[in-house]
Amino acid sequence: MATKAEFLLGTGLVLAVAVGSTITIRTDPAGSRQRFLNQIAPAPAQDLLEDARKNAFEASPEARAESVALLAEALRRDPANPFRWADLAEMLDELEQLDKAGYCFTQAVQLGPNIPPVLVRAANFHFARRDRSAAMENTRRVLALVPHYDSWVFGAYHRQGIPVTEALSAGLPADKRARQAYTRHLMRTATHKDVALSWELLLKENQADDTIAGQYVQYLLDQRRSAEAASTWAKHLGDRKADYQDPELLYNGGFENELTGSPLDWRVQKLEGVEDDLATGEGYGRGRALRLRFAGVANISYSHVSQHTAVPKGGKYRFSARVRTDRLTTNQGIRFRLYDAESPGRFDIRTEQLVGTNPWTAVQQSIQIPGATRLLVVQVVRDPSSKLDSKIRGTVWIDNVSLLPAS
Repeated sequence: MATKAEFLLGTGLVLAVAVGSTITIRTDPAGSRQRFLNQIAPAPAQDLLEDARKNAFEASPEARAESVALLAEALRRDPANPFRWADLAEMLDELEQLDKAGYCFTQAVQLGPNIPPVLVRAANFHFARRDRSAAMENTRRVLALVPHYDSWVFGAYHRQGIPVTEALSAGLPADKRARQAYTRHLMRTATHKDVALSWELLLKENQADDTIAGQYVQYLLDQRRSAEAASTWAKHLGDRKADYQDPELLYNGGFENELTGSPLDWRVQKLEGVEDDLATGEGYGRGRALRLRFAGVANISYSHVSQHTAVPKGGKYRFSARVRTDRLTTNQGIRFRLYDAESPGRFDIRTEQLVGTNPWTAVQQSIQIPGATRLLVVQVVRDPSSKLDSKIRGTVWIDNVSLLPAS
């Protein structure tokens, strides 16, 4: 073509462009540079980029060199654009001109320090060169800016064989969002030892909220580490734990604390035809109670209130709760079900049900748990009725739910 651009690196030299004769553009104030560029830029840079991409797919050295020339020309016309520096850097990388490519990526990052795509492209270059420190300078900044690249960044750490300890210390910004996201990633991909390291850092930095704590507890339960899950949850609760785990095995049995969504707290799932809330001033001791209102629209099978609890060992326990009902219709009312979360066939019992209208009533059950059972589910249930009049209507209040060793 008539115009050929050649990229040169040297002290004080940025670009050398041949337009009839060679013109050297030295480092100068942006204003004078732009005035000069405006005089000699007859074509939009996008045309040059498209031509450069076409040439890049050709194997001949001439075509690749032409791509470099086109990308250099596009950069000459827009020297403050970090994407143009990154475009040229990637082509120079393809041609194994690594020093020049590295220089271009340095310029791209300096011009776009808060542009995630630019930082990701620079990180890719450094990862390919096995320069983990330089790569993580960019990925750490990306994680601090946006969540959209989390999967790519964490996957890159894994593919590069970066130890979790190094990722925690050098690959993450010191903010809660990124550290929680990395912990979630490790729950899906890493060993328990590495997940525990990430969790301990969250605790140390006071960055563990109820949501991530509940997710970590669920992870531990999935790993069949129920005792560790219970102690982790109790430690996270702090002052809210009251007598949980010492000796009470159910958390928030009086529903005085807001529900956290943790499996070791009450989980209340929505169901059409049932309205649920925490009713202040309507509890057994005039505190709060869980209130369920059945609208009478269906023959509901209900099992939508539950809590998991770790039992340290098999033995005798005492379950108790306070329940009040108001005009609860049909022959199938409300009761509690307790069963082995890992093997319901090993242990599964139900308390007596309540129907109609009842004042606060003590529901109690002595239970013998098999030695192999480590994790129980306590559930509020209502079985479907086989009667013609089967659509359940009425209100239920539940309070003071407890599970204690019989001793």
